[in-house]
Amino acid sequence: MEDIFSLKISIVLILFLLISIGGSAFADGCVGYPISTNRENLICLQNHIENRSIKDNFKRLMDRRKACVTCSEEFSGEKNFSPLFGLHFLALKMEQNPFGGFFSYIMFKESPERIYRLWMYEVDAKDLRIREIKTIKPDDNLAKTLMTLKTPAYRQFWF
Repeated sequence: MEDIFSLKISIVLILFLLISIGGSAFADGCVGYPISTNRENLICLQNHIENRSIKDNFKRLMDRRKACVTCSEEFSGEKNFSPLFGLHFLALKMEQNPFGGFFSYIMFKESPERIYRLWMYEVDAKDLRIREIKTIKPDDNLAKTLMTLKTPAYRQFWF
């Protein structure tokens, strides 16, 4: 009897794990590709709910900050990054985070010398939240790619 009970618990835990891993709206189509000027990849990145949710998060955080200046930060360093939230950005790359959620790498039109890595995490069905933002200084080759992406030829890919 104990063996059956243990087996049922094991099955439930495995199912829960599989659901939690596969529960994200994450699509594999453009995950893990390097940052480039490849238009197909840029279209893929632009159309993902994960990257679209970044814009929604920025707006929500700006509205929240206006309504409550003394509220605590949702993630460490939020106040430092908040001046960027109203700016245009371009999704450059996505990769899965081994701790859950995903990383999205973006650049801001007004700050092409930096890449920003956002850790997005699904807190509820289709509700993704920013958990962390880190800045990355690109090497010289990548900096050239970023400057190319800033040109009018890539305007349609910007949020």
